[in-house]
Amino acid sequence: MTGISIRFWGVGGSMPARASRRRMFGVQTCCFEIRAGHQRLIIDAGTGIADLGHSLADDDAAALDILLTHCHWDHIFGLTGFSPMFASGRKINLRFAALSGESPADVLDALFKPPYFPLAPGDLRSTISLQTIAPAIPFTLDALTVRPIALNHPNGASGFRIDSSDAAIAIITDHEHGVGAIDDEIVKLCANVDLLIYDAMWDGDVDYQAHRGWGHSTWQAGLDILRRAGGKRLVCVHHDPRLSDEDLSARERRLQSEHPDSLFAREGMTLRT
Repeated sequence: MTGISIRFWGVGGSMPARASRRRMFGVQTCCFEIRAGHQRLIIDAGTGIADLGHSLADDDAAALDILLTHCHWDHIFGLTGFSPMFASGRKINLRFAALSGESPADVLDALFKPPYFPLAPGDLRSTISLQTIAPAIPFTLDALTVRPIALNHPNGASGFRIDSSDAAIAIITDHEHGVGAIDDEIVKLCANVDLLIYDAMWDGDVDYQAHRGWGHSTWQAGLDILRRAGGKRLVCVHHDPRLSDEDLSARERRLQSEHPDSLFAREGMTLRT
């Protein structure tokens, strides 16, 4: 029996939030660490991945698997502060679906580029394997099966269903709901998941309509997908950086009035299936 745990190293979207306003929910952008048996899978490399890197033992020689939802800055910039990137002997597998024609190598070239960063990719001391995954084609990582899906987001983004032998979670960020065919495919992907990690940057239809085209969703849409899919628990992420702890807590209370087991994710928390 292999359950899944997920630690939230960053739960914000777009850019880090002000620390004085976000002591409860945290300031870092998206990074999720998934564990199942001996397998570790890191989803996204927002600013939260820096703290994840600092938590790893120096003598831990295991390869690190990083899977990117897409290559907007708030999901990749943390690689510049991810200490294993600079560690001799460390192996890193970096994967994502090149939905806009870019490759994993293009991501590294954009991040590690003098004079904007002092090192070029060739200066990094770790061994980095760059892999492009195909949308909608499952692949396995030890105890985990990963199923990608294309989301509705500017320049493209991928969501993922991740299954172990007896648990399943889905990560759907960044996504703008409202395209019926895409939303229906997401519902199918999320069938009976234990956790749905979902982009809830906006709140309700007025907020959503004011930001159409930004590529983000609402907790209300996430709850609708959870219910249609027969899932157990909604976990909201990609918090608007302008919102305070009080703002997010108010949204969470409204969510829990409709679905008590669901919540807004907090930086540093761990959930287990």
